[in-house]
Amino acid sequence: MYAFVLIHFGDKITYLEYELYFLLNLRENTKYDICYLYSIHDTPKKFVNTIKKLNVKTIGYDDKAVTYNIPFESGYEHFNTLRTCNFMYALQLTQYQKICILESDMVILKNIDSIFNCKSPSVFYSMNRNNMMKNNTNYELTIDQNKSLLNCKKGSPINGGVIVIEPSLKTFDLLKKNIKKVIKNQCSYPNETLLISTISPLYNVPIQYNFSHYRFRNIQKFGDISILHYNQTIYKPLKVIQNKYNVKDKIKSKFIQIYKKNVYEKYKEKVNILLKNNF
Repeated sequence: MYAFVLIHFGDKITYLEYELYFLLNLRENTKYDICYLYSIHDTPKKFVNTIKKLNVKTIGYDDKAVTYNIPFESGYEHFNTLRTCNFMYALQLTQYQKICILESDMVILKNIDSIFNCKSPSVFYSMNRNNMMKNNTNYELTIDQNKSLLNCKKGSPINGGVIVIEPSLKTFDLLKKNIKKVIKNQCSYPNETLLISTISPLYNVPIQYNFSHYRFRNIQKFGDISILHYNQTIYKPLKVIQNKYNVKDKIKSKFIQIYKKNVYEKYKEKVNILLKNNF
C-alpha cells in the first residue's frame, strides 16, 4: 500500500489555505491514502479538524528538541527552515510500503499514482538543467555526501518538493541524529541537505513529477508534466490571483493561469466554506 504525505507545522492560516487547495487537488488525482502530518506543538486543533473534512488522515508528530524552538539561521522570514526537516517523521509510517512526500505549492495536473513506480528513495536532481534525457529518467544519482554537507550554505543540488521513499524507523533515527550536523553547518536548505547527506543511494525523480516553474520555462520541452511546482517565488500563485498582482513576464503569467484554471477556480468555493465555517 502507498500514501502521499503533506507535512505541516505552525499556526499561520495562510499556509492552511494553501494546503486546502492542494489537498483538494491531490485527492482528485490519486486513489491512494493521503496523510497530513502535523506538529503537535504549534498546529491549532481547528487546522486539524478542517483537514479531516477532506478525506485525509491526520497524524500528529512530536518535534520538540528536534526542530521546534531550535535556534537556526533561517533563510526565510516567515518560518524557521530547519522545520522543513520534519519530513523525517513521515518515515514512521511503516504501515505503508512506500510514500511520496509533497509540498503544497504545487498543481497536480493528472493522476500521479505512477510515481510509486520510481525507485526508492528518489528526489529531483536540479543540476541537470540542460540534460533533458536524464531529467526524464529515474537514474541513480552521484552525490558526494560529505561535500554536500560542507557546502550546504551555498545551496543544494536537489529539490525536495517531491520525495519518494520507503518508511523505516531505522532511517528515521539516522536522520534525527544527523540533523545536528545540518544545524552546525547552518545549511540553506536543511531538509535537502539532511536527505542527501544521510541516505545513499538516491535516485532522480523524473521531471514530469516535479517541474519547476522557476528553473524551467518551456514546459513543452519536457513532454507530459504531471506536477507543476511553484518554488523559489515570494508570491505564490494563490496570492497573485487573490491580490490581482500584475505579472509582466508572459511565461510566468501562463503558469499563474494554469494554477487559476486547475486549482483556484475549481476549489475556491469549497475552501471559502471550510474557512468560513471553522474560523
